[in-house]
Formats: sequence, C-alpha cells, structure tokens
Amino acid sequence: MRASKSTHPAAIATIPPMPEDVERPFWSVMIPTYNCDALFEQALRSVLDQDPGPDRMQITIVDDGSTSRLHEELIRELAPSRVELFRQPANVGLAGNWNTCIERSRGRWVHIFHQDDLVLPGFYEALSRAVSERPDAGAAFCRHGFIDGEGRQHCLSTLLRPTAGILDDWIATIAQKQHIQCPSIVVRRDVYEDLGGFRSDLVYSLDWEMWVRIAAHYPVWFEPEPLACYRNHGGNETERLKRGNRDIHDARKAVRHVYAHVPPALRSTIRRAWFDDLRDAELRLTCEALAARDLRLGVAKLLRAIEWDPSLAFSRAGFAYYKWALKVWLGKWLPIGQWR
Repeated sequence: MRASKSTHPAAIATIPPMPEDVERPFWSVMIPTYNCDALFEQALRSVLDQDPGPDRMQITIVDDGSTSRLHEELIRELAPSRVELFRQPANVGLAGNWNTCIERSRGRWVHIFHQDDLVLPGFYEALSRAVSERPDAGAAFCRHGFIDGEGRQHCLSTLLRPTAGILDDWIATIAQKQHIQCPSIVVRRDVYEDLGGFRSDLVYSLDWEMWVRIAAHYPVWFEPEPLACYRNHGGNETERLKRGNRDIHDARKAVRHVYAHVPPALRSTIRRAWFDDLRDAELRLTCEALAARDLRLGVAKLLRAIEWDPSLAFSRAGFAYYKWALKVWLGKWLPIGQWR
C-alpha cells in the first residue's frame, strides 16, 4: 500500500516527478553542504574515485547558504567540469536542503551523501547489483562503520542478515531503533515522489522517520559488506544537536510520527522499546550533569528518566543508574558551593 500524495501533511514536502523527456542517469549523488571543512575533500574524493561517468552518475553539491567558500575551491581543484553546484539563496535548514537535493536529482536512484562521510570502494557497484536483482526494492543500504575525525574506525553497525537480500519484517526492526546512517543508503527517486520528502518539523530524527516510512510501503535490501563510513566528530550536526539535548526532544516528536507507520499488532512492543531508549538517553544526561556537578539538572533528568520507566527496573541501565544515584546522594555531603 502506498501513501497518496494528497494526504501528505504540511511538514512533508511534495517531490515532483521527473519530466519524461529528461535524460536520466542511474545514480544521483547529492551532497548537502554547509560551511564544510577539510573533511569535505575526503568525502568528495571517495565519490569521484567510483565515478562511472556523467551518463551513469550525477554528482551535485547543494549548499545551504554557506559563508565559507571552501567547497567551491575544492570543486575547482578536484573536478571543475564534473561536479554541479547549486547554492540556496538563503539558509533553509537540514530538511529543506535535503529535500532540495531530492528535487534537483535526475537519477533513478538517489544517494544523499553528507559532506564529512565516506563511501568505500565497491559501494555503488554492490548496490546497483542489488537493485537490479530486486527492482521492486524501494531502498537499499549496506552495513557501515563509525569513524572519528581522523578516520579511525571504532565499530560497525549491526549485521542485520548474513547474506545480501531483502530484509524480512524490516518495519518491526527499523521502527524500534535507527539502524541506518545516510552515507549507507540509496533510495529510488520515485519512492520519494510517492511518499514525499523529509519532514520539516524534525531536525535530528528526520532520517529515521523517513526510513520507517519507506519500510512501511516498500521492500528494503541489505548488503552485509561494510561499504560506507559515518563520521562522528565534534563538528558535525549530530553532535551539535546532542550538546543542546535537541536529539532527545526531537526523538520524542519523531516517535509520534513513526507510530502511525507501525502495524497495530506491533505497537505495544515497539512503544516499550522507544521508552527504554528515551529512558537510557535521559540517564546518560543525568550522568553528564552529575559529572559536571550540576545537581539540579541531574535530578531533573533523573526524574525525566523515571517518567519513561516508573518501575525503576531499568534492566539494561540498572548498574549505571544506581551509580549515578549514589553520586546524587554523595552530593549532599559535598560543600554547597561545588554544586550549581
């Protein structure tokens, strides 16, 4: 079952279909940028190293009103006649820029690839084989690695199946937890045309909501080979949102939207999984506040965690919870001036 375009909420952009007379490559690699740094060069090179040519791949930078011009310098240096550049007339934000990427894409498959991530050799070849084998797939993604600012890999994403293929009952898995990072996934353009773009009312969880929306309507292919890297470093947008606790606030909003895509039989199980994750996130913030000797914030976050799990069972986080609770208790015996 597919969503009707007429039912799209105002927060979901309508993606117009491509005119029939437009020549279309197989891939559109769309790179949203904003005040990029030196890591952008590595990201762009990782795409250019796999470039099959303009007949097969569109490569476009969509810049969201940057004050820096580093991306322009790097395009001139690396591929002046190969990479297209579109500048937003004003900053439109994350969802707005990602949706512009989709709107300006001409390829049959769209890869929204961030300015500091990497694709590894074989990424486009492997996923093109996948979508050729299952043309009904709405999206395809591979396992990905998590790397830091220096490119050191710290861990791999979950192995969701040992061999390549369509994921069974994928909606139940992806609705419980985010398993996909943007560099690892490609989406058929006509799926965006059918389901709409990224939600403008989300800033941290907009990609998760999109992957759930796709899973509710289309088969999704998984490639177990890790062929993409998500870079986690202090300068990226994800870390900025976490520092302001926007991630948890946004996740709460996303849960309401995701709930609408979940089959009724799964809702109670998935709802409990969401609450566990939100509880653990609040406990993480409790720990951070107590470590910074902010007793007031620590207690507030601890009470918020209890709202998500009033039982105080806290199975997975139990040991950490009691450790943090001990810090709260010890704080009463420390000089008042040490606590805010």
